[in-house]
Amino acid sequence: LEHCNLDHDVDFPPLYFAALEWRSELPRTYPHRHSYFHLFWVTQGAGRHMVDFCDHPVQDCSIFIVAPGQIHFWSVEPQTQGYLFNFNAEIFGGSSGGATNADEQLRLRLHANPAFYPDGAQAQAISQIVELIAAEYRQPGRGSTEIVTHLFQVLLLRILRIEQPHPLEAASLVTGLSHRFSLEVERRFLQGNAVADYASVLCVSERTLAEATKRATGKTPKEIILDRLLLEAKRLLLHSTMAVAEIAFHLNFEDPAYFGRFFRRRTGMAPGEFKRVTRETGSAALQEGNATQKCHATADSS
Repeated sequence: LEHCNLDHDVDFPPLYFAALEWRSELPRTYPHRHSYFHLFWVTQGAGRHMVDFCDHPVQDCSIFIVAPGQIHFWSVEPQTQGYLFNFNAEIFGGSSGGATNADEQLRLRLHANPAFYPDGAQAQAISQIVELIAAEYRQPGRGSTEIVTHLFQVLLLRILRIEQPHPLEAASLVTGLSHRFSLEVERRFLQGNAVADYASVLCVSERTLAEATKRATGKTPKEIILDRLLLEAKRLLLHSTMAVAEIAFHLNFEDPAYFGRFFRRRTGMAPGEFKRVTRETGSAALQEGNATQKCHATADSS
């Protein structure tokens, strides 16, 4: 695997749009991540899209949205066509950049599955919206910025209607407390993994929080927190130049040996072994054997 630079990209306006034919370097075939949301509407093509060790098929009329911080790369046929959108939370919350319900729903859906496969009618509606946005970019006029912003908001809401083949993960969308907890874990997992701290932030008891996450995801709060730590450890082991001890301290483990035991318990391999074996095989799927994440996305199941 190629190394990627884990520094976040520079800031950019709330919404950026381009057709693949305008950007010859896209889609990028090496592991990388962004500090913003990244949406691809593939109108024609085939291949695969790897997001945080999960492999998703690329096909005609497919949609992929990568959340900030997720590591991804592409392997697609040269004739792949489509459109790219880069956007941040301001697209929902105005200039304040505050998160809204739509923003939170999108984040939660993407961590469950970043691939969407619309049916014929859904794909047609999405294509029409994208073409309207493209037309505004080709021939901008008075109010184009506002028109594009509102059209894109409609596009995202349309995408959120698409059913994904993850009934267990999707259940968390209707459980407000589990939803809020998942977002807090994403924001705070490097600050500590005490369930009591999360319960305090969410203004609930630990028992109430545990009941909510168990009902929505089948996991305890502690398991969800540790899953997120493990994901970050895998990202850094494969896609950074940090030594194992550096990664341990970055993840707030007081002792690299304890980090090693944590990693082995959850993957069956020591950190160094995981890094070596995965790079030698050239496959990010190997480490999913004991995994804490399930990759179910297939075009056939949509």
